[in-house]
Amino acid sequence: MHSLICDGEYRSLDKHERERRRRLVIWSSCLIMAVFLLAISLAVLNNPKPKTDIHIVSKGANFIKTTAASAAASNGMVTAACKSTLYPAACESALGGSAAKSLNDIFSASVESAKLRASSARALAYNLTVPKSKSKAKTASFGRPTALDDCLELLDISLEQLDDVINSKGKSKQSADDIHTWLSAALTHQVTCSDGMAAAGGDDAVGIKAMSAEVSVLSQYISNALALHAKLKRKAGRGRRLRNEFQIG
Repeated sequence: MHSLICDGEYRSLDKHERERRRRLVIWSSCLIMAVFLLAISLAVLNNPKPKTDIHIVSKGANFIKTTAASAAASNGMVTAACKSTLYPAACESALGGSAAKSLNDIFSASVESAKLRASSARALAYNLTVPKSKSKAKTASFGRPTALDDCLELLDISLEQLDDVINSKGKSKQSADDIHTWLSAALTHQVTCSDGMAAAGGDDAVGIKAMSAEVSVLSQYISNALALHAKLKRKAGRGRRLRNEFQIG
């Protein structure tokens, strides 16, 4: 019995000791955390870094000013270049958002815009020439191509020619005459398409009207690209003449 009482007292003391140590560890951890947080607070209060913040704001303002100035210069260059085209409003509308830094950039952007417009016109032509689910056009039933069929084929060819122009970029020996030929042919195809739709009767007057509007805008885009290319050629010619005069002198 005496042994059991002693053993119980020992276990009771051991339990109280463990509880005391546990509380000591918790209080020590809290104290260390409080000291750590106090040190961080003092460091922040002693180092507000107002100059650095002002520098960052100033740098951001300068960046905005520089970006705005670059955009204004680019838009001014586009406006000046578009004045040499037959459709300056369409030219600026298509190229106003481009980050052009040179006349060559403007010309490249104009061809890209023309290609996007040609893709849109081609999609419309395709949708209009697909036979209806329950009834087909009378001309299609006899196997004769319609004006829209002709336009679809011409737009496919025009897209290939615009791709040829785009793919010629960066080729040092690429003839400028080839680019002129591709753009001129693509423009001629739109004239042919427009003439065919103007002469067509057909049942789909709404479709013909929508397609005519698309082709009209595309013609303006290609015409502008052609005019910008001519301006680029003239500029390159003047540069060569000036170099030759300098060498002769």
